[in-house]
Amino acid sequence: MSFSGAMNQAASQLSPSPSSIERLAAAELVPAIEELRGVCDKDPVTPQFLLTATESLLRLRHAFIDNDNPREIRDSFRHQHGFQLLLDLVGKVAGIYDPQLSKDEKKGLLTLHKDALGVLAESLKAHFGNKRYFAGGVTGGGKATLEESLAALARKLDTAEAETEQFYGGILAAALCQEMVAGLFTSLAAKFHENEDALSLDDVRQAVDTSMGTSETVEVYELLGPFLRVWLIQSSLVPGHKAQRLALPACLCQLASQSERNAVALHATGMLTSILPILFSNDCPEDERALYQELARFLCAQGLSNLDDAVALYQNAHGGPDILRFLLDVLKRSKQPPFIHFDMSLHGFCSVEFSSLGRTFPPVTSAGYSLSVWARFDQFDSSTHTTIFGAFDASQTCFLLLYLEKDTRHLILQTSIRGPRPSVRFKSIIFEPNRWYHIALVHKKPKPPSHSRASLFIDGEFVEQMKIEYPNVPVESAPNKSPRVQAFFGTPQDLAMRLGRGVSSSRWSLASAILFDEAYSDDMIAVIYNLGPRYHGNFQDCLGSFQTYRASATLNLRNEHLHPGKEENSDIVTAIRRKASTLVREGSILINVSPIAVLDDDDSNNVDESQLIRCLSRHAARNLQQLTKTGGNAVAVNGATPAINDALTQTHGVGVLTGDPVVAVPQSLDDASWRIGSCAAVHLSLVQAANTADCVLMAVEALFESIQDNWRNSEAMERENGYGILAALLREKVGCPLGGYNAAPKTSVVCANYEERSALAFQLLRLTLQFVGYDFDQPNRSIIINPLAYRVLLVDLDIWRFGELPLQMPYIVL
Repeated sequence: MSFSGAMNQAASQLSPSPSSIERLAAAELVPAIEELRGVCDKDPVTPQFLLTATESLLRLRHAFIDNDNPREIRDSFRHQHGFQLLLDLVGKVAGIYDPQLSKDEKKGLLTLHKDALGVLAESLKAHFGNKRYFAGGVTGGGKATLEESLAALARKLDTAEAETEQFYGGILAAALCQEMVAGLFTSLAAKFHENEDALSLDDVRQAVDTSMGTSETVEVYELLGPFLRVWLIQSSLVPGHKAQRLALPACLCQLASQSERNAVALHATGMLTSILPILFSNDCPEDERALYQELARFLCAQGLSNLDDAVALYQNAHGGPDILRFLLDVLKRSKQPPFIHFDMSLHGFCSVEFSSLGRTFPPVTSAGYSLSVWARFDQFDSSTHTTIFGAFDASQTCFLLLYLEKDTRHLILQTSIRGPRPSVRFKSIIFEPNRWYHIALVHKKPKPPSHSRASLFIDGEFVEQMKIEYPNVPVESAPNKSPRVQAFFGTPQDLAMRLGRGVSSSRWSLASAILFDEAYSDDMIAVIYNLGPRYHGNFQDCLGSFQTYRASATLNLRNEHLHPGKEENSDIVTAIRRKASTLVREGSILINVSPIAVLDDDDSNNVDESQLIRCLSRHAARNLQQLTKTGGNAVAVNGATPAINDALTQTHGVGVLTGDPVVAVPQSLDDASWRIGSCAAVHLSLVQAANTADCVLMAVEALFESIQDNWRNSEAMERENGYGILAALLREKVGCPLGGYNAAPKTSVVCANYEERSALAFQLLRLTLQFVGYDFDQPNRSIIINPLAYRVLLVDLDIWRFGELPLQMPYIVL
């Protein structure tokens, strides 16, 4: 049960039963649906008769918005075949629409079309069951049928007339569930009609920003994929006004830039696949192409979930510098880890809640507890604290709260409600927005006469230690029954300062979080940090296999510095070269939250629950269905219980997502390159195909980007002699017949003279030095993080030893 579960249970005793609620909902919808069915069954139908459906649509929409039981009334709409009716109505509008109709008739039909889409959107909004049914339960597939109708209607519209703006504005308004947006395209066209030749991208962006504002939310992303595809097809056939061409991509860019919620929703439409072919097409005007490229960059931050897109991107990058530059940009952007995004702006609360930890907390048989969190604070709200983690029992005897103070952005640890010193402030660090932090807290039990102490580690390094009371052990409520301690990440509804839309602007992201019932050493905290935010395991393996070059070098250097002469006996060596399970018992993990283990009622995202449920026991499958379908919430499987089936049958096995957190699982391009061809061949072919100095530099940088943060690609590069092949390719591209090697073929050389060779070699040297660990800003902090690349690309490769002084000096210093 969640923190508000007791209140909900008490309220349910006074509320109507679910079956009576559904009957009331059905009764409310029946008249409007029957009237709508009468219109759709009429054949043939006239525009005037079709327009009589307007009142029924308005009643349906108000029923969805105003009803006190939004889930039940949407369920009833599905049960009464409402989706098929709406699709039939939209299809009839497309079929009867004719450019020869009067202006009023055309406007009326497009208004009816907008209203039908508005009802469709409201029936899908925040209801995964209806979304799944719409995608696969409707005859012919809801999205496919809708797109077919949209395309049929779009073909009949004159792109030079106002009806086109009305049509597309209606689709956008439905996707946002915001009626006010419907006139956006019409107002933009009117504003720039007379000065279209002088219209610039900045003019369009500013107008869109003014018209849409900065707080619009994509509510029904399912409409935007068909929307964009229909628009791209029609605009390629009959280009419209310049303002119209630029307005749509400008709107999508504006939405994507506003929030992670919107960016994830737009990415889920699959529109990246639609726009990739036109990003560098000469058939697309330059200004319009620039907007689509900007949109693609926003979307690529969520990765490339379609492997065919990655293949096409790599293939096209062989052909020119623009696509290669874009590929390099995507490699850098798509590396963010999977995360759960807590956006307080929708409801005033947002959390992952565990009804039980399953064991005694705080620990009484170990030295203490440890908490490890990867967090990024996207936006602070000066009026409220940013809650990270909490745990307490029903009596609040056991109480633990970790949060960022609203004014100072210092970390506060609170371990009791009452007491002489219930909380402490760690003043050594002020947290900044928009960067990933690894926050580790190690709290040890007191050993009389000493006090209990809590140590804070940021990014693997100790920063501060404070004296603070150890949390109290809760009192047993019944004989032989351990008291239940609940836990949460984010802000539960019961802790929210205010409830409602727009009452808080706080937003932060969680990549992973682990609570241990052991107090771990500084070395173990450093190991956990250096695994990075993309690691989501239980530390039971040889962890060296999951480390990047930099992480491995950093830990080895730390080991040599802190344990001279005893390096082989340290926790670091045990964890990275042997079995970390000897240090971290799997049973010591109380909670392990990972975005990749979130289950919901949507089969189209990271986990296909319809396939998963076939592998579960009947009990586990029933619990999953109750949680995600009946309860309407996504759940995070607690990785402390390694088997999903076991997790779904235990009270501490799952955490419930409340307040609609956003779950993003980006598919990074460096991972895609490994899936396509084990990385080395894919990227080395780009170096081989490069026919200019700039292309060589970008191809080499792309290769290094794909390797440096990816342990799989690092292994592939070493296993396939990638560095040796790269060295041979660089000799060819630079064109230096040095060190006994024959002159490179002229077709491979990208430098026309000595000066160009020296300039290219200098830039390549800087790239390579940075890749192997040289710090140009603080040279004294440089360490060799990749010995193999250092030997093959620097020590053995002789192209650096010849050329002008700027090239030779860094090499001589090394």
